[in-house]
Amino acid sequence: MEDLERKNRTRPVKKIHPKARANLLSTLFFCWALPFFRKGLKKDLGDDDLYGPLKSHESRILGDRMKKAWENEENQHRIPSLRRIIVKVFYREIIFYSFFLLIQELVLKLGQPLLVGKLLEYYTPNGISKNEAYMYAAGIILFSFLNVMIVHGSYFGLEHLSIKMQIACRSLIYRKALKLSKTAMMESTVGQMVNLISTDVSRFHYICLHLYQIFVTPIQTMIALYLLFATVDATAMVGVGLLMLFIPILFYLGKLTARYRYRTALKSDYRIRLMNEIISGIQVIKMYTWEKPFAKLIELARKLEIHEIKANAYLRAIYMSTSMYIVPTSIFLCVLTYVSTGHVLQAHYVYVATSFYGTLRQPLTLHLPRCVAMLAEIGVSLKRIQSFLLNDEVDSHDPSTIPTPEVGISLQGVDVQWDKSSSDLNLSGIDFCVGPNQLVAVVGRVGSGKTTLIQTILKEASLSSGTLQVKGKMSYASQEPWLFASSIKQNILFGEDMDLERYKKVVRVCALEKDFMSFPYGDRTIVGEKGIMLSGGQKARVGLARAIYKQADIYLLDDPLSAVDVQVGKQIFEGCITGYLKDKCVVLVTHQIQYLSNVDKIYVLENGTISASGTYAELKKVEGDFIKLLHEVENEVLEEEDTSETSPVKRKSIGFEEKTDLPKEVKEQRGVGTISKKVYLHYFRMGGSYLFPLFVFTTFLLTQICASGVDYFLSFWVNLEQKRLEDQQTVNDTESYRVEFEESFFTSDNLLCLYGSLIALLIFLVLLRSVCFVKYSMMVAKRLHDYMFDKTVHTTMRFFNTNPSGRILNRFARDMNIVDETLPTSMTDSVQVFLHVLAITFIISLVNLWIILPTIVIFVIFYGYKFVFVSTSRDLKRIESTARSPLFSHLTASLQGLSTIRAFGAQKVLQLEFDHIQDHHSSAYFMFMSCSRTFGFWLDVNCVIYIGLVILSFLFIGTETYGGNVGLAITQSIALTGTLQRGIRQWSELENHMTSVERVVEYTELSPEPDLGKTTPPKNWPQQGKIDFIKVSMKYSVDSPYVLRTLSWTVAPKEKIGIVGRTGAGKSSLISALFRLALVEGTIKIDDIDTKSLPLTNLRSIMSIIPQEPVLFSGLLRKNLDPFDEYSDEELWNGLEEVELKQLVSDLPAGLSTKLAEGGSNFSVGERQLLCLARAIVRKNNILILDEATANVDLQTDELIQKTIRRKFGDCTVLTIAHRLQTIMDSDKVLVMDGGCAVEFDHPHVLLQNTEGLFYSLVNETGAAMAENLKTTAAQNFHNGQGPYAAGAPQLFLNHRSDRE
Repeated sequence: MEDLERKNRTRPVKKIHPKARANLLSTLFFCWALPFFRKGLKKDLGDDDLYGPLKSHESRILGDRMKKAWENEENQHRIPSLRRIIVKVFYREIIFYSFFLLIQELVLKLGQPLLVGKLLEYYTPNGISKNEAYMYAAGIILFSFLNVMIVHGSYFGLEHLSIKMQIACRSLIYRKALKLSKTAMMESTVGQMVNLISTDVSRFHYICLHLYQIFVTPIQTMIALYLLFATVDATAMVGVGLLMLFIPILFYLGKLTARYRYRTALKSDYRIRLMNEIISGIQVIKMYTWEKPFAKLIELARKLEIHEIKANAYLRAIYMSTSMYIVPTSIFLCVLTYVSTGHVLQAHYVYVATSFYGTLRQPLTLHLPRCVAMLAEIGVSLKRIQSFLLNDEVDSHDPSTIPTPEVGISLQGVDVQWDKSSSDLNLSGIDFCVGPNQLVAVVGRVGSGKTTLIQTILKEASLSSGTLQVKGKMSYASQEPWLFASSIKQNILFGEDMDLERYKKVVRVCALEKDFMSFPYGDRTIVGEKGIMLSGGQKARVGLARAIYKQADIYLLDDPLSAVDVQVGKQIFEGCITGYLKDKCVVLVTHQIQYLSNVDKIYVLENGTISASGTYAELKKVEGDFIKLLHEVENEVLEEEDTSETSPVKRKSIGFEEKTDLPKEVKEQRGVGTISKKVYLHYFRMGGSYLFPLFVFTTFLLTQICASGVDYFLSFWVNLEQKRLEDQQTVNDTESYRVEFEESFFTSDNLLCLYGSLIALLIFLVLLRSVCFVKYSMMVAKRLHDYMFDKTVHTTMRFFNTNPSGRILNRFARDMNIVDETLPTSMTDSVQVFLHVLAITFIISLVNLWIILPTIVIFVIFYGYKFVFVSTSRDLKRIESTARSPLFSHLTASLQGLSTIRAFGAQKVLQLEFDHIQDHHSSAYFMFMSCSRTFGFWLDVNCVIYIGLVILSFLFIGTETYGGNVGLAITQSIALTGTLQRGIRQWSELENHMTSVERVVEYTELSPEPDLGKTTPPKNWPQQGKIDFIKVSMKYSVDSPYVLRTLSWTVAPKEKIGIVGRTGAGKSSLISALFRLALVEGTIKIDDIDTKSLPLTNLRSIMSIIPQEPVLFSGLLRKNLDPFDEYSDEELWNGLEEVELKQLVSDLPAGLSTKLAEGGSNFSVGERQLLCLARAIVRKNNILILDEATANVDLQTDELIQKTIRRKFGDCTVLTIAHRLQTIMDSDKVLVMDGGCAVEFDHPHVLLQNTEGLFYSLVNETGAAMAENLKTTAAQNFHNGQGPYAAGAPQLFLNHRSDRE
């Protein structure tokens, strides 16, 4: 949801994709992708170099197809199946590509061993002629080439299919997320949804490529058995028994893998959800020094996750390692049977059998078991996605049929229940009616059900009983303003067409003109994620402006005046609510009861029921606690009316002209060039000392030596038998000694024992290698994550303000998933294949030394290919990784503003934006996959040429007479075809996966907050609470302007200080300076100790803050109040009692052990604010800071909070930041801020004597009656010498809402 205007100016027009223009030959030989390699070699690729998405994988088209299929499935089946609709949508492509792979597996792969067998007959007595040998050699080369063409063409199609499946599922998940009910939102966390679109959908890749193996492998095995029996010997079928024996074991391991995969997914969901909450509430975490308890939570979550990943990795390592020893063991069993039955070992027998078993090795021992395991894993992922898709949705249809006026709202006998498992109703017996052109106010205490009523009208809450009728188009301003990371202008327009006159009028009536003038880019200023760059009051007014800019019949305004001061509130009420919206149907939820005399009707909510309703005059006659407040403000309201007709304020015209200089957005950092050696060293160093990785590499080396030794030993045995046969015919006296030695030592029994020992050693080394590597990789993954978290949580607030949460979550979700699961597999394959290729080359060179020349040439060619490929693919991988972050940011932002999005009917706009983001990601991913496949294809073409050289070298040179040597060379070179290109690709993939390590390492090198303090303060510090600001200046980053300028002022011990000033004056920056959340110059002393000399933990832990926006975390209520377990239950209950929440919490079944939903969403905003106050009371610190802490509560609760603060913090230093002057008029002193400077500082009564002062001006802006009330309060407090915290201090003020900063 970025600024579309900026995007349109900066986003280049996507070029037509070369794949869309490619002809048949270009497609078959991947020529269309070759120019892209040339571009990647010349320069570092960027987003501008990408092509537009192919029409076949456009997110919108695939999402719509999938959505339609899912809706049909829901209509046709009681329990819809996601697996079934994926097959329905994509079955044609699956069948098409599987048909070609069927030919490749059953004809080409099985035909090749027969041709090898025929060629080897040339080296036996009475064998075939040389011309026939050439014919069979040409057949082997042709089959190899056709194999390459079909495999790469089909795999490319299937990889493209997997991309389309991922896109379709992501689109379906996002479309569902926009329809989730509030109840479903409490169960489906952001972490879970991020995991679904990042990890779960990625499971389609492998299964698409190898699903056909499940059907082909049994057929292939049966044909291979027949051919072995027909062309070799019955004993050659013995080894198949071992393969068959392993299949059920591997299937069982696959089933276990699925179980661990499911458990891993749940643990990952929990960890990512925690991370999301930590990122969202990081400022509060820093202020409360809660980094350690949250680090423990993450550490525990990660430990549980790693436990499941490790178990899965061990299982995967076991069944993947079988592929290395299962074929040699099967061949051993065949040889054992063959020799034991009195046969003499021959090259034809060994190498035809080896070729067939080599053909069966990958399908039977690698792809089939892995496919079964991945089927189980994809089953888990599909089940998780399906479970999410079956969550409750909001009711989109109108259930009522009762007649009402053309425009209006009617609720009759409505009961509402959020939690269906509970017997308690949130709303009960509600009768509520609003007609056309009516302004209706809804008032009540915290938790009385005001917001639930609005949510019911919006159809966000389903009715348990009763009828609801809404006639007309609705607009909505939420209690917690929801802004997305874009410009203010785009936040206001929110998909509506631009009408400049209406836009100007809306900006004016929402009192935003002055703010726009103060912003560097006016209304094009980027607000950041959640509007982080704006104050609370600004956010509220932008949210209100969005609501009224939309042309609607009904406007639902949920407490929009809480965040603004009296003057601005009055301006908005008169200019906007009763002025601009005078001809509309308006429902206003408010705590500002001074405006109630101007509304048509008032509804008073109490404990989910309407306790009173009527006009202002009617309600004054009703008895009740809340109604008493109406009488308290009556005189004030009347006095305000006398002064309401003031002369209009002359406003400076605000410019809305087009600006060419657009604000710059902080882009995600992306590496360039080759992956630094430092990244590799960092990765290996995470495993501890270099000894362990050295030991692991040694096990790889020994394993390969042993495996190659087995192959070479078999060749030696075959050649020995052939030599014996020749010696029997041509033996002479000089060679008799050698023949006797060979006859006595190299007996069949001895050779079998030696062969068996080598096989046993191979199995042991393979398993040892696998176990050691898993242990090492898991250790590295855990430490990398821990370092990244530690550095992230301790970095500066500037980092969190300039990086969206999706960008940070991407590192902790997808990048860590690659480090955990994908990278170890890639690294194992790379090392294993590298050693295997070296071994094959060495063995072939032993047989025919001349073959080493073309081998060196092809290695050089391959390295050149690799260099070109990695230059391109590395950049594409980086682009793909950064293109993934906006997906998470967009999803997270959408979930936070669901009610607003649905109220505005903006789902289509957001779907379209999600589709654009996904198209950009899929464009990078498709090009990356295309380049990988092009690279693999041309590598294999070169391998075919190499096979041709090996085979023809024996025929042309003709010096080799031993069939064992020729058989060994041919089978090894054929094995080299797939192995070498797979090795180079894995090597390249390894480097591409290392970009994830690079991105993680970037976060392990984040600059920590400046914390040079070493002084340990006294145990009971601070006793007095004296604060000195001495020439304090502050800015948020090195290159940003100062937001505080040479402040010098002193807070005496136990003083109560009010801090006021207009929006942007620097009030909240003062808090940042006190907590050292930014770059502070000058000196701040607390009890004469310079805070810079103290560690941050010591400094922040001695202050309590009640923030303007309540922050709670999922988990136990007790942990939210006391994360360190420092206080007893009794102290926590006392804290809750002080804020009148004890009854509410004790009524909950679990009490203090109640689980809070994500963000504390199972409590109202007001209740969350009270919990934050209880948290501060429990801490009992000597310095308390209130940052407009009572803005979201009703007047009675506000009064209660003020009394509680006076009583509990009478002996403490209290700093109250407020626009609401009533709150601070009886403070000991008031600090007036303006433009980052302290312009006035004294007792409020003293400040009011200066008629030219800013404070005097602020007081007068509240209106004549209110100003007089404030002056009286200040004067009485001054003359009595009593602050509000002195015992028995009279209350001569009335609380109102104010503009929060």
